Amino acid sequence: MKIKVLASTALSILVLSACDPDGYPNTKDLVGTWVERAPYTDTLVFRSNRSLIRYRNSVVDTLLFRTDGEKGTVTISNPNNVSEGENEYDVLMSDGYGMILVDYRTTSSTNADGIFDRQ
Repeated sequence: MKIKVLASTALSILVLSACDPDGYPNTKDLVGTWVERAPYTDTLVFRSNRSLIRYRNSVVDTLLFRTDGEKGTVTISNPNNVSEGENEYDVLMSDGYGMILVDYRTTSSTNADGIFDRQ
């Protein structure tokens, strides 16, 4: 019984020590190039200065982003078109090489997640 408690305590300490004190995601988690999986083709290039280059259907946009590690979100805005407002997405990541932006491809009739791979 004492061994189970000790093992459980050790496992808890290990898990907690691996947590990012800034929360997830933070800017460092996102910096780099992310390519959306087929059938879509967006490419997102997150930069450390919190700017974002989005390539979509031969259109290139320079956007801004900020992360909220407590909420687990990234907010993207277009400083050249403030009427677009801000878009906030829940971020799910798998081992640093895959990322899902929840409801990234939202239209008036459907919601679809954006699934990206780190390049």
